[in-house]
Amino acid sequence: MYCQELTKYELDLVIKTELFAQRNTSPCVEKSDQKRLRPKQTYMFRGKLICRNLYCFLHDVGKQKVQVIGRALDQNGLTARVHGNKNRQPIHSLTFKDRQNVLEFLKRYASENAIVLPGRLPYVKNAQVLLPPSDKRQADIHEIYEQSAALSQLRSISLSTFARIWHDLCPIIIMLTKITQIFNV
Repeated sequence: MYCQELTKYELDLVIKTELFAQRNTSPCVEKSDQKRLRPKQTYMFRGKLICRNLYCFLHDVGKQKVQVIGRALDQNGLTARVHGNKNRQPIHSLTFKDRQNVLEFLKRYASENAIVLPGRLPYVKNAQVLLPPSDKRQADIHEIYEQSAALSQLRSISLSTFARIWHDLCPIIIMLTKITQIFNV
């Protein structure tokens, strides 16, 4: 139960220190003059010798994880394991230029098609709210963006990503459905 309450990072360190304490890394095998190719590992629990399966069960981990932690122990010693992709941007993530392209498209579309509301609306902080045509949904505007992106050879993005960028970067362009939700019309 104790191991189940630990975070992944803490559990790695617990297993790593236990493996370190019970590891034989001498260069020669005890009964012959052969060179040791890999460290000999014994597993202990409360001073008793146990098998690897029971050790894995007691620590709530799999055999693979114990092997990976053992390899990390041999390579790096008693330091915390760091994932190989840490501080690296995934390939599929949007770049700043992709977000900038969506922002420019939305501004251009709003300047050509949207109307400015006269006066300020309650529940809307900005007085310069732009309303796109009421016959267009967000999905329709996304479809227009996809067509223009294909013509311009820009990166295609999903509707949910398009909506998130719209919400984050262009909060002054509000769909009519949003306003009706505000006023419960």
